[in-house]
Amino acid sequence: MNQTLRFRSQNLSNPFIWLGWLITLFMLVLVFVLAIQQQQFYLLFFVPVIAAILIMLFVKWFSIIEVNETGVTYQSIFKKRIIPWEEIKTAGMYISRRYTAKSVEKQKRDDFYFGLKQFYISTNQNQDPHKALWLMPQNIVFSYRKNVADLILKKLKEKNIAASWNGGSGVEDCC
Repeated sequence: MNQTLRFRSQNLSNPFIWLGWLITLFMLVLVFVLAIQQQQFYLLFFVPVIAAILIMLFVKWFSIIEVNETGVTYQSIFKKRIIPWEEIKTAGMYISRRYTAKSVEKQKRDDFYFGLKQFYISTNQNQDPHKALWLMPQNIVFSYRKNVADLILKKLKEKNIAASWNGGSGVEDCC
């Protein structure tokens, strides 16, 4: 059975994402209008800074993840990263809260947590989850979705891939 899942890397049903987007956009317009009206052109320095923040948020929120028979693919406007099933060494989940990342045990991944649930796969052996995980090219990070996590763990088990869960922070194996 060939099953392919294609979805956005971030769960856009979260109202805080849209609130953050709107506040940033409002700040961009406000700074631009105030700078022009009051002829304080030094404020225009902030316009490209705020625009860069909007672009970074846009790229992260609207990138696409695809899980299929060959592996897991991350695609944004700037890059495409494919991790074949055979190269996955670590899979796991963490909760991102402010400046911390807390590992989640495999059996408790569907429990309720305060913070942003993130699922990741890595080509690094025993990759520990931490805040900058999504910046590293050997990792793919996305908002946790039960059906996707279950499919990834099932595929790893079917292909007899010995991947660790959350970097081997516990003794449990991924699959």
